[in-house]
Amino acid sequence: MFVEDSDMKIVGQETVKKDDHNEVEELRREEANGNIARARALGAWLVRSASSIEISTPIEDKKLIAQRWLLLLFTVESQLARLLPTEVSAQTAQNEFYNSLRTDAPHIYEELQQNGGLTFYYLCLQQDDVPTAVAKTFASLYGKPDDAEFVEMGKALYNACVYEVGELVAEQKFVK
Repeated sequence: MFVEDSDMKIVGQETVKKDDHNEVEELRREEANGNIARARALGAWLVRSASSIEISTPIEDKKLIAQRWLLLLFTVESQLARLLPTEVSAQTAQNEFYNSLRTDAPHIYEELQQNGGLTFYYLCLQQDDVPTAVAKTFASLYGKPDDAEFVEMGKALYNACVYEVGELVAEQKFVK
């Protein structure tokens, strides 16, 4: 009555094997053309640059400082993904950014690790007017969604960071 079923597969039983060959080749190519070294340097510079943007506005409010850093973090991540020639170089730069932030500003790093607001910023990328959507999200996450001053602060910070990341990426002269 029972039939041999050893050739039957149960969904989810076997792991799907990912084609790692392309990723390894891309990593080798990025390493050979110098993009990995450029990405590491860029990640470290971005922490110093974000710090200088942040220091330019002296603030005592720890909640506001955390929200500003969250916005900077989102902007750095999204711009690296948009501007760098490959996912490998973008991920390398992001990793170095996080490592440098953890070393240079561990209190900020820890605060950002516990903050769940990053997802709200990524939703802004689906809007037609990203800077305005980001600015409104910034004000909302701070708890002042209708405060024009905080919306403007968020927009100014976002635009300054977009510009700075673009400048630093251009200086690195990534190979495409």
